[in-house]
Amino acid sequence: MIHSSVVIHPTAKINCSSLSIGEGSVINANCVIEGYKISIGRNLWMDEGAVIGGGSCHDPVAFLKAGHWLHMGRASQINIARGVTIGDEVGIGIQTQIFTHGAYLNELQGFPVQFAPVTIGSNVWLPNAWVNPGVTINSNVVVAAHSLINRDLPAGCLAGGSPAKVIKENYYP
Repeated sequence: MIHSSVVIHPTAKINCSSLSIGEGSVINANCVIEGYKISIGRNLWMDEGAVIGGGSCHDPVAFLKAGHWLHMGRASQINIARGVTIGDEVGIGIQTQIFTHGAYLNELQGFPVQFAPVTIGSNVWLPNAWVNPGVTINSNVVVAAHSLINRDLPAGCLAGGSPAKVIKENYYP
């Protein structure tokens, strides 16, 4: 169910088996929402070119469950192939990429393959970051711009780098 107050730009593309978007949401030009099961709370903001979906997004295990006030910056992407859970008040900054799978070359020939869900708590800011499969980012976390998150981040931390490491613990709120 898409709330009657949701504004969807005419160039946005939506292709979902099951979709729920709460009141006050805005989906701007050239955005894409595709996948098996997507549920997003109120006040979603998708800036131009933001994408929810990606490879394998129509598999029965693919989902996005996001709380209220999810803001996605221009050209950001959430790949939902193995499931993404996001709390309230989360900023997915410009060009931030969240992946639930990483594979291209043949696993049977020994090449690396990773498929795993991603969990992001509430009150998280990811500006121009890259999140790998299997990562949990707990609540009240700020990540420095251009960081690669390839391991779990504890609640309340400031993290940054490539790969990201905790810079300050128990820093927020």
